[in-house]
Amino acid sequence: MRKDPHIFEQDIDAILHDKESRLTQIQEAWEKEDATPHLAKYDTYHTDKAIASFWQKVASIAPDSHTTKQRLHRSRLQVAGRALHHYRTIAAAASVAILIGVATMMLLPDTKTPSLIDQIAALPAANDSLPHIILADGSVQTVADGVQADGMQAKVDGATIILAEADEETAPTLQMEQLVIPRGKMYKLELYDGTKILLNSESSIRFPNRFEKTRNIELKGEAYFEVAKDGRPFTVSTPQGTITVLGTSFSVSAYTSQPFKVALTSGRISFSNPHTHATLTAGQILTCDADGHATISTANPQRQTSWTQGVIFFDDMTLEDIMHNIERMYDVHIHYSNEAMKQLRFSGECSRFSSVETFMSLLSMTEDFGYLIDGRDIYIQQADAHTEANPKE
Repeated sequence: MRKDPHIFEQDIDAILHDKESRLTQIQEAWEKEDATPHLAKYDTYHTDKAIASFWQKVASIAPDSHTTKQRLHRSRLQVAGRALHHYRTIAAAASVAILIGVATMMLLPDTKTPSLIDQIAALPAANDSLPHIILADGSVQTVADGVQADGMQAKVDGATIILAEADEETAPTLQMEQLVIPRGKMYKLELYDGTKILLNSESSIRFPNRFEKTRNIELKGEAYFEVAKDGRPFTVSTPQGTITVLGTSFSVSAYTSQPFKVALTSGRISFSNPHTHATLTAGQILTCDADGHATISTANPQRQTSWTQGVIFFDDMTLEDIMHNIERMYDVHIHYSNEAMKQLRFSGECSRFSSVETFMSLLSMTEDFGYLIDGRDIYIQQADAHTEANPKE
């Protein structure tokens, strides 16, 4: 039997305001005392030794169990990723803060959902390459120093590109411009209407120098949208179909090398192509096959938007598919010793580290493959293969 919500709120209120409660004491300590000295011991925690010890103990318990090995294979990377996460030193304190925050929010009135894009303070970068805009006449301009053409203006503020709309009097002709994000970089984009977009590596977006009765843009690659409501329809055209919204938040993955996906986190959108006409509500994911036929499932959209938080997530993905993402994220090229290596499968999640070496070291802890990094080339080989003098041969 579910508890009456009013009684539940009273219980929470009593806990929060009971001066003798342990929760109140923790909250006061959290606000007044520096937690750094208490957490210093975690800085000396040797995760590699702990992980090695863990696997040694597991092997001694069930060394010949095929089922156990299979389960460990699927979970090992996730365990290692969590152990190496650079926020592990504040995990205990953060959990207390979350507990207090959740309990407090239950007593507050509903407020507007905060912008996920605004909450992202820094974006990972694997190189110094800069985004550029391809103008309507085909010329290319780097955005770093600002762009002014066809009446439209673009300037960079940190990791955010801000667009200023063309004036109809000074630019009577409607022109399409294209913003290109290079490999190894991510950028925020603010459109004229207040719509915010987070563009992933090796993505591009085409947009007019001004919006008229409709707001139409084109996307190739991956982006997360927070569409501003202003009464005009907002459409995102991709090679797989068109998404139409009025105001909502969603992620689109439209890379040519991967299945097309739309994950809706809030609001409602419609999707259409020659084979499919569908409407999605919050919490649904639409996936298209190579022929454009779509399926809709109810899943965790946060998994599909994990890249916006600097998290690399994969669920039973092939090594080849994982490495397609790594090539874009870190601006590298992957080579395989044989085709069979591409079909190795992995499940797990970890941070988008500052260097590809850290990620490859973590992924290879499964011992299913070896690798060699030579500049921007990564050579994948059998786990028991010795490093060759010239891996390119």
